[in-house]
Amino acid sequence: MSSQKVDRNLLADAAKEDVSSVINIYTFLLIIAMMVIFLLLTIPKIYLANQIYYESKEVQKLRVQAQALDEERILLERKIEHMKFQNSVIYTMF
Repeated sequence: MSSQKVDRNLLADAAKEDVSSVINIYTFLLIIAMMVIFLLLTIPKIYLANQIYYESKEVQKLRVQAQALDEERILLERKIEHMKFQNSVIYTMF
């Protein structure tokens, strides 16, 4: 009888170990699934935030260039106006 009790105890211990390892595997898989879901939710946000940042840098750079070109256009218009004035003055002398 004692050998049967020992066998039963060994079987019971083995079954408990199997159940605890299954629970650990399920817990591990649950944690992995939660991490994947978290990453799937955060990676697009991070990507979009980075894209917006780089696009805004490019827009700012283009705004600075446009402002510089506007300033240059104003200077060129003034030079043209000055040249027209000089040309009209020179032709009136002769």
